[in-house]
Amino acid sequence: MIEKIHRLFPERYRQYLLNNDELPNALKHYLSYPLISKQTLIKDIEFLVLDFETTGLSAK
Repeated sequence: MIEKIHRLFPERYRQYLLNNDELPNALKHYLSYPLISKQTLIKDIEFLVLDFETTGLSAK
């Protein structure tokens, strides 16, 4: 059940993750900031981060 809750209730899932004592400090720091509202327009977001998956790309 908890693996599906993040889709429906992302803020609740963020808080759930913060209660995990095994979480690295850097990730706890990142998660300590609340999520932006779903209604926020992209033009109103101060930073937009895009993560491009590069698994499988090899420099060799």
